[in-house]
Order: sequence, then C-alpha cells, then structure tokens
Amino acid sequence: MNHLPPHIPNETAQKAADEVRALEAERHKAVTERDRLERRRGVAVEEDRQSLAAALRAGRADPGPKAVEKADAAAEKARRREAALGTAVGQARAELGEAVSENREQLEATAAERVAEARERYGAAVEQIVAEHRALSEALGFAAWLKGGPEARYMPAKHTPAVRSLTTPSGSPPSFEAVTEALARLAEPLRPAHAAALEAAA
Repeated sequence: MNHLPPHIPNETAQKAADEVRALEAERHKAVTERDRLERRRGVAVEEDRQSLAAALRAGRADPGPKAVEKADAAAEKARRREAALGTAVGQARAELGEAVSENREQLEATAAERVAEARERYGAAVEQIVAEHRALSEALGFAAWLKGGPEARYMPAKHTPAVRSLTTPSGSPPSFEAVTEALARLAEPLRPAHAAALEAAA
C-alpha cells in the first residue's frame, strides 16, 4: 500500500511514516466502504419501486425515493471521507519528505552503516553455507566410499546432489528463495531413485 520502511532512525520521520501507514489503512477501508455503498444504490432503487407499487395498490400517495436518497447520502459521505483521507495522506507524506530532507545526512550515514553491517553478516552466512555444503559433500562421499569398499574412489564432490531446481522453464534467474530452498534440499535424505543413480555412476 504505502511501501515505506518499517523502521526509520529518526523520531520525526518515523512518526510521519507511522501516520502515513495509518492513514493509508483508513483510506483503503474508505474505498471499500464507498464501493459497497455505491453498489447498494441498485438495491435501493428496487426497494423504492416495491414501495411505490405497494402504495399504488393501496391507493396511497407516492412515498418518494426514500431508499435511494438514503443510499445516495451515505455514498456521498463515503466519497467525501475517501477524498479527505487522500488529502491527509498527501500532507503526511509531505511532512515525511521534509523530515527526511532535514535529516538526510544523518540518515544516509546510518543507512551506510546498516548496509556495511548487513553485508558482513550476509558474507559470514554465505561462508557458513559453503562450509556446511563442503561438510555434506564429504559425508556423502565417505558414505559412498564405505559402501563401495576400500577399493572404491573417494570422490565427495561427485556424490553431492545437483541443484537441478535452479533451472526454470522461462530461463530467467531464480529468486533468492528458490536458491535457499534448493540448497536446503541438499540436506534432505536422497530419494531411492536418486541414490540408485548415484551408485550406478560410481
């Protein structure tokens, strides 16, 4: 809806961002309510038609389009609220922009620090994944060597399952989630057919 970061390291900017989020949520509700009330008008027209028909049969005066008038008034009120919330969102966003501009130097320094720290943690995590991948390959290779006997060749890399799920039908690069899910599957026990294929290739 608003695509704002959840945390901004500045009290004024954070307050403005929180207000934008709250107002956007209210505006979304207002749009839904306005749509519902505008659709209600068709029902109101039929209600007035039925009321007039009943009045004509009973010899009474035309009761007037009471249901339609009520529906139109409710819909107009909802439209006004939706429009006002849109204006309020714009005002809050302007205040957020001002807060960011006034504190840009501090915010950019904090952002750079966060990026550096995140990159360091990310790099360490990748190194850990590589180390665990190597350990998995060695364990699989040892298991295969043990099964083949002392004369078999110890080839850990050969017995590591290929990450075949990274190949997409469209040829586009896989998402990060797809990569991590594929890597996670390497730690799962081999299916019988795959295990048999690896033994045959040994």
